[in-house]
Amino acid sequence: MKRLVIHIGTHKTGTTSVQEALERNRAALARRGAWYARTDREPHAHLPKHSSLARALRQGAAHAGAELSLLLDEFAASGCDTLVLSAEGFSELGAESLAPLRALSDDFRVEVVCFLRRPDLFAEALWNQFCREGRERRTIRDFVRAKGVRARLRYATLLDAWSDFATVRAADFDTARKTGLLRAFADLAGIDMPESIDVHGNPSPSMNCAAALALLNRSGEAYDMERIIAAFRSDTRRHALGRALRAELLEHTAGEQARLARDHGVTFDDTLPDEPRAPLLRPDPDALARALAHLSRPAPLARPREGLRAFLAGQKSGAE
Repeated sequence: MKRLVIHIGTHKTGTTSVQEALERNRAALARRGAWYARTDREPHAHLPKHSSLARALRQGAAHAGAELSLLLDEFAASGCDTLVLSAEGFSELGAESLAPLRALSDDFRVEVVCFLRRPDLFAEALWNQFCREGRERRTIRDFVRAKGVRARLRYATLLDAWSDFATVRAADFDTARKTGLLRAFADLAGIDMPESIDVHGNPSPSMNCAAALALLNRSGEAYDMERIIAAFRSDTRRHALGRALRAELLEHTAGEQARLARDHGVTFDDTLPDEPRAPLLRPDPDALARALAHLSRPAPLARPREGLRAFLAGQKSGAE
């Protein structure tokens, strides 16, 4: 049987680096028998991932069938024996949405690969990303207590849905990153990956910057995202949860982590960061002062004053 390898993410586990390497090496992979299907279809035709299939699976069987037909025709024309697909959006699909992929198990040996981060570290990184994308208004405390976010941390339950019809191989992202993410991915996926250099494709700003962006998003003021991020570039704060909230989150996910270790052999380093007890609900005053000083410098970018006013308004509101 031919193989179907589906990389399902998850978010914030180097997916951009993996996808860019697969896209860049499509021809070389094809010579080795693995076809990384084209990614130039909507809704994110500019990104090297199969968001078109992830969207179609959410839309229902008819849309999924049409998209899969295109991918399978392309795969047949490639002459390869392994089809590789990748999108972190696959990890957000419910069991019902997976039915069209389950049907492929009659003709393919379906294998699912997945990188995971310790739940508290993942939640922080996801909040940071959503703040940077302009769509997150909540503090880190409210974010990690939200029902939808807690559902994302149910790793064993996520993998159970795929295990019904596929062989699932999962690994700890932070361990893989230390040894080489792309090599770890190739081993996990069982493909002959050309030698590539790991590239951090989606770097995160500091947590003080994320807290400032959440504040700005709440304010509703227009601001220059790139200039705000640049203003915090020298800041080094990497954690936002605080000891108490981190302990709460780890306790909440303990059962899922135990099942993950038992069923999939994935365990996480239990080293905790050195941090204050309380969560970071607004930027540290010193970090904010440095950012404001940076924003006060003349620059050709548009609307620096709107961003500055929003910062000041947010800080005044927080103090009150």
